[in-house]
Amino acid sequence: MRTKEKLKQAICKAVDRRRVEIEKIGDQILQNPELGFKEFKTAKLVAETMKSAQVGTTGLQPRSSSSGTPESTGASSSCFQV
Repeated sequence: MRTKEKLKQAICKAVDRRRVEIEKIGDQILQNPELGFKEFKTAKLVAETMKSAQVGTTGLQPRSSSSGTPESTGASSSCFQV
């Protein structure tokens, strides 16, 4: 089991390794603004990014509606399931 400090270091290293990708995602979100609580494109982008980065192997499962509406998943917005 990792200590809190080791986990923190591992997360910082992972973020540093993906810095360019994270910045591109931020730029894409800034270039495609959405109204608050209606961030469907942003949620889809984040979910797809997490899936491609295999975040699901950590126990988190990103979820986003395929139709762009929260009603299609029964959720109020895109979220992570543990």
